[in-house]
Amino acid sequence: MSAPVSIDVIEAQRNHRAGLGAYHLAKLLRENHGTGDTAEERALSPNEEYGVLLALEFITYSLYSTLEQQMLDAEAAEVRP
Repeated sequence: MSAPVSIDVIEAQRNHRAGLGAYHLAKLLRENHGTGDTAEERALSPNEEYGVLLALEFITYSLYSTLEQQMLDAEAAEVRP
């Protein structure tokens, strides 16, 4: 068993903030989904919902690509003698 690959504190804090932001965006969408029958009664307009989804997509892809690179680095470190 090899030693765990460490990431620096700044990267860990960035990932933590990104995950927390993604959680809050998803919660915002869930809490406001389907509320109100008319545009005036809805908490978020379709454009606002689209903007929130776009932000959520950006954050989650950034997390995914960061974690994928960490996984590849960890796998490469295990292969080295």
